[in-house]
Amino acid sequence: MEIGILIVVILTMILAISSIVVSFILYKKNKTEVIDQDKMTNNIKNQITEDLSSQFVKFNKNVDEKIANSFNMINKNFSDLREEIDKKMKSFDDLVIKEVQIIKGAIDEKFENEVAKKMEENFKNIKENMENLDKNLVRFETLQDSVNSLQKTFDGTKSRGNYGEFNLKSILNEHLSKDLWAAQVDLKKIAKKGLDEAAAVDFEDMNPNSERVDFVIKMPNGEANSQNDRYLPIDCKFPLDSFNAYQDADSKEERIKAQINFRKVILEQAKSIKSKYIIKNVTTKQAIMYLPSEAIFALAVSDNELVSALNKDHDIMLAGPSTILMIIQTIAYANYGINIKQNIDILLDAFLFIRQSEDNIYTKIEQSIKKNDKTGVELNRALKIVDRVKKRIQNSIDSARKKGIIKEDYDIDKVAMNMPMIEDLSDENDDKEEE
Repeated sequence: MEIGILIVVILTMILAISSIVVSFILYKKNKTEVIDQDKMTNNIKNQITEDLSSQFVKFNKNVDEKIANSFNMINKNFSDLREEIDKKMKSFDDLVIKEVQIIKGAIDEKFENEVAKKMEENFKNIKENMENLDKNLVRFETLQDSVNSLQKTFDGTKSRGNYGEFNLKSILNEHLSKDLWAAQVDLKKIAKKGLDEAAAVDFEDMNPNSERVDFVIKMPNGEANSQNDRYLPIDCKFPLDSFNAYQDADSKEERIKAQINFRKVILEQAKSIKSKYIIKNVTTKQAIMYLPSEAIFALAVSDNELVSALNKDHDIMLAGPSTILMIIQTIAYANYGINIKQNIDILLDAFLFIRQSEDNIYTKIEQSIKKNDKTGVELNRALKIVDRVKKRIQNSIDSARKKGIIKEDYDIDKVAMNMPMIEDLSDENDDKEEE
């Protein structure tokens, strides 16, 4: 319909233009008829204008109708689409609500189960903790009684000393051989009677003037002569009162005063140890003061003036639970090395015996081969065995020489040749046995 209207409008415009062209041609042809032509032109123009106006009115009317119809159709389509969307959304909402309710039900069920389980476990744990707390309270009361008992024990100086001795004895028992140390040793007897007898307490002969050091350790000595042994004296001290006074000091002045008093107590004890337990040609040149508390030991060694005075004036070295262990282990390693050396000497003597025996056997076997050719095969086998033993002994000696265990110039053949013949292997003994 719209195309038809457009065609009519176009044809109308063509007719109007054609009329204008015809009028213009006639004007040119006959100028005399200008007035008539003008009238005609005006008439044509008016006619065209009226026709165009009429056509445009119709066109506008048709366009308005089409636009109105289009808007009505669009509104209807939108209404239908909205209704469809509303239906879909409602259906979707219903589906979502249903699914959410299902999920919520599952979550609520799981949550209730988990919460109930957790609550049950928590109440169970609380109950167990309460029971443990009751037990711990009982233990704490027992521990408090033990602490009070221990406090009473430490109230006495002698009791504190006994604690230090017990502590050091445990360390010595664990890390040092029993033949290398002893407790409560009379140093005046040790040079004459030995470590064991000097450490044995004779209760009938006990008197207030008897001075016994808490512990001695036998120092490493590579010599066979026991008269040259030296012993390291160790005496246990526990200056708890002076240490507590230092700890309880409230002001700087009180702390300095307490530290000076602590230093004085340590120096007095060091002086006593030196006068009683450092003996020329019996003990080492220095003795050890053992402080069985790391805190007391730390306070003592932090005082450089105290440490210097102990070393320079009293020949005393301080040791705590950790440092005494290093000292004991060092002595143990040194004695271990000496024992290895002594055992090596014994092994070398055994090698000499074997080597000398081997040479003697080798000679006798050769003589037997010459006397009796029938046994020569077996004797040759015996000689091969002897050769293997000889090589193995020589390899062991070479290995010991490379490791520095024996001297580089050690020659077992020369030593064996210079040794007197072992009686059991001499020809004379063989002759006697044959007789």
